[in-house]
Amino acid sequence: MDGTAYAVPLDTHPFVLYYNVDIARKAGLLNSAGDGLVPLKGKEDFVDAVKAMKDAGGAQFGAVMSITADPSTAWRFFSMIYSGLAGPIVTDSGTKIAIDDEAMQETVAFMQSLTGPNLMPKNLTGAGANALFSTGKAGFLFDGEWQIPAYRQVKNLKFNVVPFPALLGSKPVAYADSHALILPRNDRGNETRTHNAAKFVKSLLDSSAVWAEGGHIPAWLPTQHSKAFLGQSPQRNYVQAAFDAQYDPVAWYTGAGSDFQGVIGGTVIEALAGRITPKGMVAAMRSALKRYTTSRPPVTMK
Repeated sequence: MDGTAYAVPLDTHPFVLYYNVDIARKAGLLNSAGDGLVPLKGKEDFVDAVKAMKDAGGAQFGAVMSITADPSTAWRFFSMIYSGLAGPIVTDSGTKIAIDDEAMQETVAFMQSLTGPNLMPKNLTGAGANALFSTGKAGFLFDGEWQIPAYRQVKNLKFNVVPFPALLGSKPVAYADSHALILPRNDRGNETRTHNAAKFVKSLLDSSAVWAEGGHIPAWLPTQHSKAFLGQSPQRNYVQAAFDAQYDPVAWYTGAGSDFQGVIGGTVIEALAGRITPKGMVAAMRSALKRYTTSRPPVTMK
């Protein structure tokens, strides 16, 4: 940042689109090569694809996602869609609410166009989503790529993973988190220790194709472009998601596992269940954010 290195990125782990290959074939959603989906762009294309998974593909649901008691996943889904239309919902290091009312209403309306007609469940636990997708009762799964190792263990399940297409707005957006490696400041001047720590970090980057077997996209480009990584499927299919990544708003209270994700994601859960209207979501979100934007930060941010 500003020419100073504070951390070394290890990976990007985005929210991605899983699909059942057999159901997609029946629904007419596979490309001519059979190794990916037909081009999808915009909310109409996407809703039609989810509907085709349920109707022509024969699935019980066109799509599933962990919703009940899973605010982080709900937030990832919402943030990805909303970010196609507008900037972060808080700005100025998290002290100012910056909601775009129209974008938020359009986002909620889009989500409810999936849950309202029962194309995807309004309420579903993580175990329920796993069971439905694993047993071929759901065409799409919305989840993080870190679930890939679990689904690889499911016998006779043929699935692929790709980035989400552009939903609202003209460009695809991938909600993402990342891991980074930090070398604490060494005030004792032990150069050997610092050198060895840097060598260790470099070795992790060089070996991060092994880490990628769990689903994460290597940040170190020599590894990302290597045969060791490009030979991994479906990992190589969603690399673009790392370049379309949208992270949490910059604030002291955001990030993976934060209370922010719990509270804001809980509001999204209410909208997915149909208990909040698109217009009501704006007021609910502003109310939820007020507790954070007006709190005194425990640290000073530039």
